[in-house]
Amino acid sequence: RIDMEDSTLTNATIHLYKKCKEQYNQVGVVLQAYLLRSENDLSHLKNIKGSNLRICKGIYRESADISLKSHQDINNNFMKLLRFAFENNIYVGIATHDLYLINESYNLIKELEIKNDRFEFQVLYGVPMSGWLEKHLEHDYRTRVYVPYGKDWYDYSLRRLKENPDIVSYILKDIFRK
Repeated sequence: RIDMEDSTLTNATIHLYKKCKEQYNQVGVVLQAYLLRSENDLSHLKNIKGSNLRICKGIYRESADISLKSHQDINNNFMKLLRFAFENNIYVGIATHDLYLINESYNLIKELEIKNDRFEFQVLYGVPMSGWLEKHLEHDYRTRVYVPYGKDWYDYSLRRLKENPDIVSYILKDIFRK
């Protein structure tokens, strides 16, 4: 998947995804639930055969004129985007550690009777999931665990730490538990 950085790169990222999709089937893009434009972007992506996307909350500091600010508004938009993706047969990565969103995703999957091959749950390695990873496996739900690597792993990890400083304690507990 082509990851989504801050809003200054959204148009370029979506354009790159569309160009890649012309040649490659196994490519996807990320949409951020906190951006006001994501619903419109998703409605355009539904027209691309075999669309594949990842929905996340978003972590960059963006102005209120282009982004949602309240936690509940972001969660509501996340679920709205997920519902739209399911209803339009778009493969979706449900990328969140938010237990409320995971539970609501389960409810939506059940409500819409979504087959297991139409989605996956995605988490960052080391972040505790309070038994949800095991629950995903019990339901035979695909689960992708992300591990930062490559030349920019450090910058990526710093952005995650700024977003959620608790990650440091999760990592340290993991290291010393082993």
